[in-house]
Amino acid sequence: SDLSTALKKALALFFHIELLSGGGGLWELDGKHLRDLLGDEVADSFGIERTEASVFMTDDEAFAKALADTIDSDGFVIVSRLADQFGEFLNIPPQDHAAVLDSFVRNAMYHERLRLLEHHPGQPRMGRGLFGDNDSRRIRLDFNPGIDHDLKQSAPGAPGAVTDKDTGGKQ
Repeated sequence: SDLSTALKKALALFFHIELLSGGGGLWELDGKHLRDLLGDEVADSFGIERTEASVFMTDDEAFAKALADTIDSDGFVIVSRLADQFGEFLNIPPQDHAAVLDSFVRNAMYHERLRLLEHHPGQPRMGRGLFGDNDSRRIRLDFNPGIDHDLKQSAPGAPGAVTDKDTGGKQ
């Protein structure tokens, strides 16, 4: 073909890591997958715009939307689907979706914004349960978003994070 060898090698790499889809004469770059796989800096360098939801959504908003999108008619959610949806809304790498959901749920339960009403083992095909517990693959929750809470802001050293110094050594 008319493409240079260097360009062919780059495109072959993109194809191998599944950033390209299509066939024949029409190929598309999967910008969301590129952002998930290689990060914001690389995606921005390609001129791929961030999704509006990920830029402006707080953790509570993302969780509430993910919960609303994945809840079934009985009021249950499959934890693995909730984790994937929540992670996508926050632009979390796919391999971290479950851990980020567990962290959010643990924190929300501690601050009494979330209650686990029921849990059910579901089926193995449903994936990982809440906190890695296979008896909690399907759960029913009561979620009440409270004050603005953002996982990115609660990390130690993050701007606005509470430290021992702020609480007089009592955290």
